[in-house]
Amino acid sequence: MEKISSLESAFTGPQGSLFLQVSYTQIRSFHAVASTGGFTAASKVLHVGQPTITGQVRALEDFYGVELFYRR
Repeated sequence: MEKISSLESAFTGPQGSLFLQVSYTQIRSFHAVASTGGFTAASKVLHVGQPTITGQVRALEDFYGVELFYRR
């Protein structure tokens, strides 16, 4: 039981729900930025506008309350 509760706390956002407010699109955008090394490159890979990628990642940052990428 202890492993489950520690796993839950690792993935619980400030609102207290497990992943329920995190969408697949947000995770996909995050992964694309991490994989390509930039927001513009991620937008090209996913065939969406760069502001869309930025918005998805910003929503994740707002949800978890941390900055996920260093921006110059």
